[in-house]
Amino acid sequence: MAVSRTSIPSFLKRVRVLVYQHEARLAALYAAAAFAAIAVVLPLLGALIGASRPTALAVLGLGGLVIVLLAGSAVVLGLVVPRRRWSDDAALARWVGDRRREVASDLLSSVELAAAPPRPGAPSPALVDALIDATSTRVGRIDPHTLIEPGELRRARRWAIAGLALNVALLVTAPRTVANGWRQLVLAPAAPFDGARLSPVPLVGDLEATLTFPAYARRPRLSLPSSSGDVRGLPGTTVALRARVLVPASTALLIIEPADRGESRTIATRLEGEQLTAELTIDRSARYRFAITSPSGERAIETAARAIEAEPDQAPAVQLMAPADPLDVTTLRRVELAYVIEDDFGITSAELVWEAGKDKGKKPIPIEPIRSGPRPRNSGGRPVTACTRSCSSETVSGSANLPRRPINVPL
Repeated sequence: MAVSRTSIPSFLKRVRVLVYQHEARLAALYAAAAFAAIAVVLPLLGALIGASRPTALAVLGLGGLVIVLLAGSAVVLGLVVPRRRWSDDAALARWVGDRRREVASDLLSSVELAAAPPRPGAPSPALVDALIDATSTRVGRIDPHTLIEPGELRRARRWAIAGLALNVALLVTAPRTVANGWRQLVLAPAAPFDGARLSPVPLVGDLEATLTFPAYARRPRLSLPSSSGDVRGLPGTTVALRARVLVPASTALLIIEPADRGESRTIATRLEGEQLTAELTIDRSARYRFAITSPSGERAIETAARAIEAEPDQAPAVQLMAPADPLDVTTLRRVELAYVIEDDFGITSAELVWEAGKDKGKKPIPIEPIRSGPRPRNSGGRPVTACTRSCSSETVSGSANLPRRPINVPL
């Protein structure tokens, strides 16, 4: 009797393993067919959308989301759901009864009676054992493989093969289209200015620029009313911009682009009604544009850029003049030297340095306009080497010493 009682659970265990395998194969094949369809659709969409980076990212994101959902669905439907549905012997007995109507009632009753706890009014154990024994004999004649519908697996396999064949046919007939489509999706260049619309007309008008030069330049503040917006100044010059916005705007930005390679930077502006104000500091040559965001959220940026030119600061120019012929002088006789020191922004200090053998000396040069410079003393007939050193007015922000410029004075 013990063998008969264990034959039904053994039969159901073998059926359960086959059902789990069948459902997993169905889910895998249908998922493969769906992946093959996505592999066909994505490159075709890439070829249609062109080189639009935002659209390409949207298509890739949507495709990735669908793939993840399909993979998750395949795992759930192929592994999780079958184990939750047919882990109970009674549920699996009903599934078997749907496919073998001749044993449906007896198999389900045998499973339920065998698992039922003792209770008043329960059927006689002898009758239950007889039912289980008879049912075990009947299900023993059933091959569990015949319970699996072969048409379901063939149908899923056809879909998977069709998807694979479609991919192969597309690769053979239109390989360039497929390659270009994937290239447009994966390697599409980023849209300039983060996708903002390029405006062929200026977005601001009545542009005024006020230049405040560095202190060392000793230049007065320069105002450029109704200018084109192109500015030129020394490094460190502060430029205050004021303009009237020509389109409806909720926010406005100043986009600074370096003249050479480098990343652009953004400067926030102050918007009061139609009046826009911004401030920037010249540190190198660059160009700038105005970017406007409308109240509806649409972003626009000017196509034509305005120039920022960093004016180079030249080093001081020194010219030292001395007698060309040897001089016949007595000891302690002064030798006159002439010099000219020029700088684009002025001189803060200068000094004359001379050497005569082992003797060395230097003397500050007055900055006031003079006709001739200091005169080194005669060194007792030895040749004198004299030179000037000068510092331009940039010493306010850092020394700009000029290398020595020597001349020989034969004595």
